[in-house]
Amino acid sequence: DSGHIIGINGLSVMNLIGPIIGFTTFTEGVFSVGTSVVYATYKGNYQQKKADAAYTAGLLCSIGVGLLTSLVIYLSVPFYLSYMGVSDELTRMVHAFLFYLYPQLAMAPVYQLLCQMIITDGGEITATVSNVTDTLLNLILSIILGRMMGIKGIGLGTLISTLASMLILIQHFCNKRNGLHIRCKYNKENLKEDLKRMFILGANDSSMFFHLPILSFITIKFVILRFGEFYLPILTIIYSI
Repeated sequence: DSGHIIGINGLSVMNLIGPIIGFTTFTEGVFSVGTSVVYATYKGNYQQKKADAAYTAGLLCSIGVGLLTSLVIYLSVPFYLSYMGVSDELTRMVHAFLFYLYPQLAMAPVYQLLCQMIITDGGEITATVSNVTDTLLNLILSIILGRMMGIKGIGLGTLISTLASMLILIQHFCNKRNGLHIRCKYNKENLKEDLKRMFILGANDSSMFFHLPILSFITIKFVILRFGEFYLPILTIIYSI
């Protein structure tokens, strides 16, 4: 029960960061799905060099998106909280939670890309174990560290679970059957077209995660204006129904 671990204010913080998490879920998928489709298309046509180039381009873009997303959120959070008009206590708790989450947000697009690519490369078991580990370890660590460190511990638990899951994925590259290889030589015309396809496919697949944070943002602002931040925990109950 989250309320017993982080308290009423903690539930309010979870609601406040909802739009932020929703936005990052969108950015995580911008290149992951598209890259796997473009890679599979080239590999199916026995164009391994183009497939490797597409994978490398997608990986570099995911790294860039992760770093940019983390930086934008870091710079935007103070303005977001100020606009929401929340108390100093909730502001402090939001910053505490995000302290360990910023590096996790930077890694998230790369993690999602690797999951998709490893599945495409025949490593379904590795990707599944990684995803299950991420979910279960995050849950367990959030409970343990949440009781020890408060809401900051939940952020740390999320970071640790992502790192552990990433280590599981990396094992795929030590497998002799690994077909994912870095290729730094690109054909500029192919690269431009591949990136365009990756983005369109990924953005289309992740588009629903772009609308949800907007809806969450409007709902939270309405509750604060109409009822006050004290009623924010009620949204947790509504969302869970």
